[in-house]
Amino acid sequence: MHFELYNHHVILQVPTNLGIQNVLLDTGNPAFSLFSNPRITEFRIDQHVQQVSDGPLIEVMRHSANFDEIGKLTGIPIDGILGYDFFIAHDIIINFREKHLQITDGPASDLEILEMPLIMNVPVLQLGIEDLQMNVLFDTGAMYSVIHCDFQSMLNDLGQTLSDYNPMLGSFDARLFSGKIQIGNITISPAIIACAPKYDLALKILHSKEVKGILGINTLLNREIYISYKTQRFGIK
Repeated sequence: MHFELYNHHVILQVPTNLGIQNVLLDTGNPAFSLFSNPRITEFRIDQHVQQVSDGPLIEVMRHSANFDEIGKLTGIPIDGILGYDFFIAHDIIINFREKHLQITDGPASDLEILEMPLIMNVPVLQLGIEDLQMNVLFDTGAMYSVIHCDFQSMLNDLGQTLSDYNPMLGSFDARLFSGKIQIGNITISPAIIACAPKYDLALKILHSKEVKGILGINTLLNREIYISYKTQRFGIK
């Protein structure tokens, strides 16, 4: 399935029982996939049909998601968000060069495979930022990679900011830095890395697991990745 990148967000045009909907791919969503329209009951990706969960908790999530604000951030109206229930059901390959996502039975042989444990239903990777090894949340809903503000002195300040939005934290500005990111044997340099106190607050949820950053979409542009929640594996080339 083809996708487009809008402000460093993966947006799929997904067939549903009520027609085509713009959907955000979000590994940072630890719960159910949801749509702004409660009458959407199923969606399809690569001929795989999935039912949309329903109930009081979904209604609470629907109202807290604030689809209008997400649409302002991406620059395109957003109708839905794919979360944990989609990823646990399907292994996927994302080719950022060709802007193509497919459901797969396993990774290609030329991908480097890393462990990707799930913590509170979100994927965590170990990677290097500059010379520091750290656990990071892998979040396809994040525009840029993020590091806790305690470590920003390792990076080169670009003197630029970005505007971001989080349903729990609201809208905020983050400062941009450049540095080196090491994912397995792959070095990405220079990589743009964001810092903000609001990101630090979000990372506190995973503080007990020593999660100090986020791997975001901008770092993965021109790469091909494999995501398997079922085997807790991540692949990249």
